[in-house]
Amino acid sequence: TAGVRLMSRFSYTITAPSGSCGSWICPPYGDAPKSVVLGHIAQLKPYFQNNSDVILAVQSGFIGVWGEQYYTDYFGDASVQGKLTDQNWQDRLDVITALLDAVPANRTVQVRYPQIKQKFIYGINAPVTSAAITAGQAYNGTNISRIGFHNDCFLSATDDQGTYWDYGTSATSASDQTTILKAYAANDSKYGAVGGETCSDAFSPQNDCSGQAVADLDLLNYSYLNSDYNNEVNSDWQDGGCMAEIKRRFGYRFVMLNGTYSTSATVGGTISFALNAKNVGFAAPFNARTLKLVLRNTSTSTVYKVDITGTNADTRFWLSGQNVALNKTLTLPSNVPAGTYELLLHLSDMSNNGAVATRPEYSVQFANTGTWESATGFNKLNATLTVSATASVPAAPTNLTASAASASQINLSWTASAGATSYSVHRATVNGGPYTQVTSGLTATTYSNTGLSASTTYYYIVKATNAVGTSPNSNQASATTTTSGGGATTIVVDGNAGEWSSVPTIATNGTGGLTSLKAANSANNVYILAQGTSIGANYQLFIDTDNNTSGTNEYTGSSWSSTGFNFMVENGTLYQYTGTGTGWTWSSLGAVTAVKNTTVLEASVPRASLGTLAATIRVAVGSINASWTTVGYVPASGSAGAPYIVGGAPAARTGAPERAIADAQDEQSTSLVVYPNPAKSTLHVQYKLAGKGTVSLELINVLGQKVRTVDLGVQDAGAHEATVDVHALQGYYVVKLRTPAGMETQRVKVNN
Repeated sequence: TAGVRLMSRFSYTITAPSGSCGSWICPPYGDAPKSVVLGHIAQLKPYFQNNSDVILAVQSGFIGVWGEQYYTDYFGDASVQGKLTDQNWQDRLDVITALLDAVPANRTVQVRYPQIKQKFIYGINAPVTSAAITAGQAYNGTNISRIGFHNDCFLSATDDQGTYWDYGTSATSASDQTTILKAYAANDSKYGAVGGETCSDAFSPQNDCSGQAVADLDLLNYSYLNSDYNNEVNSDWQDGGCMAEIKRRFGYRFVMLNGTYSTSATVGGTISFALNAKNVGFAAPFNARTLKLVLRNTSTSTVYKVDITGTNADTRFWLSGQNVALNKTLTLPSNVPAGTYELLLHLSDMSNNGAVATRPEYSVQFANTGTWESATGFNKLNATLTVSATASVPAAPTNLTASAASASQINLSWTASAGATSYSVHRATVNGGPYTQVTSGLTATTYSNTGLSASTTYYYIVKATNAVGTSPNSNQASATTTTSGGGATTIVVDGNAGEWSSVPTIATNGTGGLTSLKAANSANNVYILAQGTSIGANYQLFIDTDNNTSGTNEYTGSSWSSTGFNFMVENGTLYQYTGTGTGWTWSSLGAVTAVKNTTVLEASVPRASLGTLAATIRVAVGSINASWTTVGYVPASGSAGAPYIVGGAPAARTGAPERAIADAQDEQSTSLVVYPNPAKSTLHVQYKLAGKGTVSLELINVLGQKVRTVDLGVQDAGAHEATVDVHALQGYYVVKLRTPAGMETQRVKVNN
C-alpha cells in the first residue's frame, strides 16, 4: 500500500573480516556454499512470484561479502586465486539460473559484472567481445532480455574497482578489459535495468560534476543509485551543482513536444492521434507499460480508454535522447456516448495482471508543466474531442490514385473517409468528366476496374456514402491502359499470387507460418510478395535500399541484424528510418498499396518514396500476431535480408501521380540548380533566363500533389535565385521551374 517498489539483494554477511592475510579484508568471509544458496532461492521463489508488482528488479547477491560476488569462500576468490576457474564460473551461473527461475518472468535480475552476463548467455569461454543485446531480442522473455547490471563502485577508479575486468578461466588469465567491457555495458544497458552505488571518493576529479559523472550515467543508462552510500561522492555532486540534473534524469524522463488530435468524431468512429515526445532521461523504462488514450466526459467525468498499440507504442523502446513519434488512427469504443471529452494520456502499470494499473503512484508522469494529474495518474493533452451521436455526410475521399495494371485493367486506391459506410467509383474518358458510375457499395478502399480498352486514358473520382448522404467528389486520378499484346508479367496487388508464378523466389527459409519471399520492380514501383500458411494479424516489411549498414538511417535492430534497413511497411503504411543503429525511430511517409490475408502479403512501394536504389536491395518480412509479438520470419531470423537485384522489370504500372515524379526525372536539365539537397528548412533554387518572361516554381510530392507554388512574376534575362520554405515537409519532392523556354525539374529530399 506504500506505493513504492523494492530493489532487493540478499547476502549472508555485510562485514569485512580482518585477519593476518596482509589485506584490509581476509578469509574466511562468511558466505554460504552453493547448495545452501540454491535452497534459499527456492524458498524465496513464492514470495518473488506473489509480489512482482512491488519488485523493481532483483540484484543477484548471495555470493560473497555484501552479496557483491567477489570476496567469497565458495565461488572462487579472485583476490587470492588471481582469476576464476571454469568451476567457479559454473557455480556462479547456476545461481543466476536459479534466480531467473525464481524471479517473475517480467522482472530483471541484475548481475555485478558485465562479464557474468556474457558467460551466462554465450558460455564459460565467451570472449569479452561477445555481442550485446539487440532491439530485436529486447523484452522477448529470453534470458538475454532479463539480465541487467548493478555496479557497486561507480566512478571509483578507471575500471570501477574491477567491474570491467576479464576474470579469466581455468585456461586463461585475468586482465583489465575496461575499454571493451564498458562499451559492451553501454550498448547492452539500452534495454535493461542498470543501477548501483558509488564507493571510494578518491577518483577525483573524474567522479565530480566537472569530470565524467553525468556523462557516464548517461552513457551507461542508469536508472538509480543508492542515496545513502557513498555520501562523500553524493555531497560532491551537491556542491558541484550537478545533483539536481542527476536526480531529474535518473531513469526515463518523458517530455511531450507537440501533438495534433481530432477535434470531432461520431459514435464508434475513428480519430487521428499524433504525438511527438522525447526521452531526456538517462535510460528507458525496463518494465512494461500500457499506453492508453483517456477520454473523460467534461460533464459527467466518466472515463473511457482506448489502447494505443503498434509502432513506437512500447515505452521500453523510448531510448535515452531519442524523439518518438506516435501517429495513430484510433477507433472509439462503441460505448462512448455523444458528448465533449477531455483527452489525456495514461501510461499504466500492468503488474500482477493489472493490480496496480489504477494506482497513480505507479503511472508514468511526463515532465511537462501543468499536465500531470496526481490523483489519477493521467497526463493532460490540453485538447478536447466532441463526439456526435448523429452522423454527418462523410468528407470526400482523399489521395485517390490510379494505376494501369494491364491493357484492360486499372487499379484504384484512396484514403478512407471518417464516417463512411461505403464508396462508389465514377469514370470518364474526358478530363474533368462527365463521370459515369462504375460501381457502388464498396467497403474497401481499393478497386480494380476491368474490361477496359487498350491504350486509353481513363479519369476517375470516388464518393463516400453513409446513412446521411454522399460526399463531394474526391480528387481526380487518371491512368492509361497499356498497349494490348506483349506477354510480360503484370503485377496486380490484390492478395492473389497467381501472376507471380514466373518471378524468381529470393528466400525460401521462412519460419512461423511464413514460407517464401519474392520481389520485382517496374520503373515506378518495387513489388514484394511474402507467402505462407498462417500470416499473422499484423506485419512489418523491411527494405534495405542501399545494401549497407554504415552511417545514419540504417536500422540494425531487427531479427536480421546484419542488414541495415532504411524503410519499413507496417500494415500498409510506409515508414522511413530516421534513427541510428538499433533505436526504434521511424517517420511515416503515408499509405502504400498492400493487401494481406493468411497466405499472401503483397505490397507495392513507389520508387520515388524510396529514393535512389542500389543495384542490389534487401528485403525481409516479419509476421506479427494480434498481441504484437513477432511469430514468423522470412528469411529466417538471424540471417541477412534476402537480396534482390533491381532490374528485369515486369510490365507493371503505377498511376499518374507517381508518373509525375518518374517523368520529371527524364526531363531534368543541368541549368537548374537546387541546394542544399537534402534540404531542411529553406530550399534555394538557381536558374538562368535567356530572355524576359513569366516564371513560377512548383514543389510536387510523391502523390503528384502540388505542396508549394511560388509565382515569381515577370523577370529579366540573366541569373536568378528563389527560395522555398520547406520546414514543415518531409520526404522526396520534385521542383518544377516553368519559364518561357519550357519546364525544368530537379528531385530533392527534405529531411525534417
